Parts: sequence; C-alpha cells; structure tokens
Amino acid sequence: MAPPSPPPAATAAASASCAAVLHSVNSLASYSDALANFLDQWNSVLLDVASIAATFAAHFPGPKSDPKPVPELNPAPEQEQEPVPERDPAPEPEREVVPEPQPKPSPNPERERERKDEDPAAAAQLGLLCEKMSPRDLRRFLTARLADREWLRVVGPDALRRAPDPAVLVLRAVGRYYICAESRDAEAACVLLLELYVRGGCPRRPGQGETELQEEAREAVLTWRSRLVRVRGRLSAAGTREARGLILFMAAFGVPIEFPPQELYDLLTAANSLSCTKVLRCSKLFVKTMRDVVVEMLNRNMYLQAIRIILAFEFQNAFPLAPTLTHIMEKVEHDRKRESEELPLKERDEEELALLRLTSKCVEDQKLCPSEFSSFGIAERIALLEERVGQPKQAFTGTKRKRTTAEVNVQ
Repeated sequence: MAPPSPPPAATAAASASCAAVLHSVNSLASYSDALANFLDQWNSVLLDVASIAATFAAHFPGPKSDPKPVPELNPAPEQEQEPVPERDPAPEPEREVVPEPQPKPSPNPERERERKDEDPAAAAQLGLLCEKMSPRDLRRFLTARLADREWLRVVGPDALRRAPDPAVLVLRAVGRYYICAESRDAEAACVLLLELYVRGGCPRRPGQGETELQEEAREAVLTWRSRLVRVRGRLSAAGTREARGLILFMAAFGVPIEFPPQELYDLLTAANSLSCTKVLRCSKLFVKTMRDVVVEMLNRNMYLQAIRIILAFEFQNAFPLAPTLTHIMEKVEHDRKRESEELPLKERDEEELALLRLTSKCVEDQKLCPSEFSSFGIAERIALLEERVGQPKQAFTGTKRKRTTAEVNVQ
C-alpha cells in the first residue's frame, strides 16, 4: 500500500523555504562580491592618500622648525601687554622674527633633495608595486610623484627589475593611453614609465608569452602611428610629448618592419631626440635597429639623415666618418654630373646645401684631414648653392662659420 502523499500546503511551504534559502545564498554571494570590490577600491584610495601625504611631506618640511619660535613669542605679548603696554621690548621680538624666515628658503630645497634621494619608504613601496605586478597602482604612484622625476630616474629602473615580468608590467601600465589618456598627468606618467624602463636596459623574462607580447607591442606602435598621421597629417608635425612617447615605446619593445626609415627620422626630429640620445642608447635593441636604418638610408641616398643619426647615436666606430663622407661626396658628385643637363630643383639644391654644410662641419669638429675632401670643392659648391637658393653666402675657409639651425640640431 503506497504511503500517503504530503498535503499540498506542506509542499508549498517546503518550496517557499527552498526558494528563500536560495535567495539568501544569492544575496550573500552578491554582497560578498560588492564587499570585495569595495575593499579593492578602498586599498587604492589608501595608496593614493599615502602618495599624496608623502608628496606634501616632501614639499612642506616646515613643522619641525615651526614649534620652536611659537612658545617664545606667545607668552611675551601676554605678559608685557597687560602691565606695561607701551614698553620698547614689544617691537623687538618683531624685529627678531623678520630675519628668521629669510634663511629658511635656502636650506629647504637641499633638505627636500636629500629626502627625495633618501626616501626608503617610497622606494620600498615602488618596489612592492613592481613585485606584485600592479600596473594600475604603479601608474597612480608615478602620477602622484611627477614632481620627483629625478628621484624616480634613480630608483625606478632597479624597482622595475624586481618585477616577475617587467615588460608585461610596463605594457599593461601604459595600456592605450595614447588613444585616450585619463589626464595630462597620467599621460606624462606613462611617458616617464617608458623612460624608466628604457633606462633600465629594457629587462625581459623570456617565456611562453614572448610572441604574444611582441605582437601586441607591434599593433600598439602601428595604431599609435596611424593616430598621429590622422590627427597631425604627418609624423613630422607631431607634438614633442607625443613623438617622445612613441619613440620611447619603440625603444622599449622594438620598431616594426612596417615603419619607414624616413618617418622614424621625422619622429626623432619631432621628439627632439637627436639632440639627446643618452636614454635611447640604453636600449640595445633600438641601437641595433638604428644601425640598420643608417645602412638603409645610405642605400636610398638619404645622406643628410644618415650623417645626423651617425653623429647623434655616436656610430663613428661602425661608420667611420672620413670613409663615409668620402663615399657620400663621390655619390653626390656622380649624381650631379648625371643630372647636369636638367634644371635643378630648389628642394634638391637646399638638401644638397644642407648636406655640404653638415659635411664641412664634420670636417671641422671631428678634426678630419681637409685635403681628403679638397677635390670635391665643397666651399665653392656651398657658395654656388647659396647664391642659387638665395641664402647668404657662407664660404668655408677652414675657420668656423656661424652655424645654421640645421647644423645646431646635430648636437
């Protein structure tokens, strides 16, 4: 005989109880997720507050010296003003207080520099962020300490080497700021982070994700380049900060083969990097790429750009100046004879004039033997081109001439 079925009311009550339990579990799970998210945001807020407090402490170190004069000045007016309000000693403390603030500004910058150079707590915090592979917190830390660039240039490269994978950390921290940065300070922090990574020699941890990392960096470079061309019209018109950021990114992760040598040169010029290549030369990968670029420029008759890169990156050992300049002058002489019957264009004359001026400058500054180049008639050719182009005549007489803007950029 089958057991009696439970009444419908009991079944409904059991179902309602189960539904209530499931609802409570779901509510508890959502509450746990919300609490975890809140704690994550709270930790980020605490990190920002600590960074801001450290910055204020470095810029306003006055509280240590302020408490001393306060107890001496306060009781004096209270005791003197009540019994004898017209005493002469009353203005005397004021005269003593006036010279005291004057010596304070002079030692304060030195103390701030000492604190910046000897800030173990901040350096430890930076190293911990790198060890934990926290790209967002690392970017916030740098944004809060943009005023301490020199201190960061000292401690930053070593801190990045402590990361399990420095290349991934930098790439994730930089993100896609070149498309939409949070602020100008965040953009400056990303450029500074790339500089610190390049200064440290671009450390990497070879692993399984190396190919994916290189492909991601390549796509970022090409996207960045396309954006600059779309916004500015050409790379040579890019702003200094934009061009510097892209140059440092390629120095950190490599130059794609799709990047033309002329555009790379234009980008270096826009970033004013040819006048200061100390940071870029820390990247062995970028130095090797620039050597290949010089060879390609010489093969494409881009002589002026090739000489400027050789001088800027100090490639004299790989490309000795005397043989290189002799080869260039021979090529220029050959091309000139081949095109002697054609009417010379002004652009071509201006480029040849800049090349000859740069060659004469190299002969002077590098103390090369002038007799090796006497057969090319550089001085006479410069005078002829200056008259043809319409620029003031500047003959090369063996003494130093007034340098033009194109020549000053080589330094």
